[in-house]
Amino acid sequence: ALQLALKRMEHDVDEQARQMSEEVADARVREAMGVYAVAAAANAAVMERAVADSADADVVLGRLAADRARVARLKERAAEREHAARALVQAVMLDSNAQL
Repeated sequence: ALQLALKRMEHDVDEQARQMSEEVADARVREAMGVYAVAAAANAAVMERAVADSADADVVLGRLAADRARVARLKERAAEREHAARALVQAVMLDSNAQL
């Protein structure tokens, strides 16, 4: 009877240990799932911000391209004006020489 009682107690202890390890494993799984959910949410936020930053960069690059085109047109106009001014100076000098 004593041996049977010891076997029963050993079985009960084994059963309690199994239940405890299942509970611990379940708790760890829940914890890991919580950590995963937080990480997934953070990752989604980072991706959303990256998409927004990319869109902002596209806008800035578009403005930069427009500014570069505007500068190129201004340089072209300045070169045309400089050429016209040189031609005018040359014409005035020729006219002055012709009058002499």
